[in-house]
Amino acid sequence: METLTLKWHGPYKFEELLKDPELERQFSCPGVYLWKENNSGNEGIAYIGKAGGSPTLFKRHLQHYMGYLGGTYSIPKEFRRSSKEWVLNLKKDEVVSTIFDLSKFKGLVEEGFEYTKHLSIYMAKAPKEKTADIERNLLYSINPTRTQWGTKSKPDVAISINHTGDLSNDKLQRQNNC
Repeated sequence: METLTLKWHGPYKFEELLKDPELERQFSCPGVYLWKENNSGNEGIAYIGKAGGSPTLFKRHLQHYMGYLGGTYSIPKEFRRSSKEWVLNLKKDEVVSTIFDLSKFKGLVEEGFEYTKHLSIYMAKAPKEKTADIERNLLYSINPTRTQWGTKSKPDVAISINHTGDLSNDKLQRQNNC
């Protein structure tokens, strides 16, 4: 089994990351990332992703941010006034009535904007050809709360991952979603 060390950088907020030209330069590369979500003082790893270089870590986060503001990304019910999860599904009356009503859509944009403020971003540079396998190993070993894919079955390519930098091994334990 291959052993790999990830050096984590963060935490960053979306605004801090996307406004800073130095962070754009630093993260114009492939790698993996995770988001910690803070919900009324409870913090857990919500999401794990990869950027294979096109887009870069930086540009992938710009895409994510715009997805939240544009209503294409899910917003957890805990962060919405309606207490219902937002999922872009045109078969749902709430979705259709929201995306074609400017007032309702502005409210959704505000909720997406506010949700991003609850996320702390950590990034680790990695070789382009390894990002998919690293992401898959992280998904399985950590089990982020807002992701189902890749969390239940063992990865095809097992990698032993050591964590350094702003996150360490003891902060990255498998989460219990029960």
